[in-house]
Amino acid sequence: MTPEAKTLRGGITVPPLSPDATAHAALALVTALIGALRDRGVVTRDEIDEILADAASRSGYGGASRLIALARVELDRTDEE
Repeated sequence: MTPEAKTLRGGITVPPLSPDATAHAALALVTALIGALRDRGVVTRDEIDEILADAASRSGYGGASRLIALARVELDRTDEE
């Protein structure tokens, strides 16, 4: 089954994404959200580790551990800035 482009409100057409592209887009969004929560003092570094560990244990996707490791690296990088 080939995914089809979707049209959003306002006439914006979103092309279909591969599963890898979808996973990377989701990773970028989640990393930004967790980073924003951390920057505002809503979650601690230990809580972030718990969130990422929980995500890894819930995922059935084989590449999830690699993606979660990328999120962890990105959060560590932005934490140091």
